[in-house]
Amino acid sequence: MCSLKSQKQVLESQISTEPAVVICGEDVQLKKPDPQAYLLAMKKLGADPGSCMAVEDSGNGLLAAWNAGIDVLVVRSQFFSDGDFSLAKVIADDFSQLSPSY
Repeated sequence: MCSLKSQKQVLESQISTEPAVVICGEDVQLKKPDPQAYLLAMKKLGADPGSCMAVEDSGNGLLAAWNAGIDVLVVRSQFFSDGDFSLAKVIADDFSQLSPSY
């Protein structure tokens, strides 16, 4: 999980399963759209970009994941609904539109 929120805020959120790795803004020097957070997460997971999928809601998040070589699934949010998501592999208006095949 890559988030600009603090690690404490992320861990206290309503996530139903605990992520294997949490990378927050305080863990990297450069923020999104720089891919540093995604690159660090992949390094900690021992994963390559082809085995990853990023879920983002902003143009900067999309660029960060895309620049790390990761396919991106965008779920529009009220904050970034008008962003340029042309690099996304999938764009959904909300999570109910998604299926496990993604």
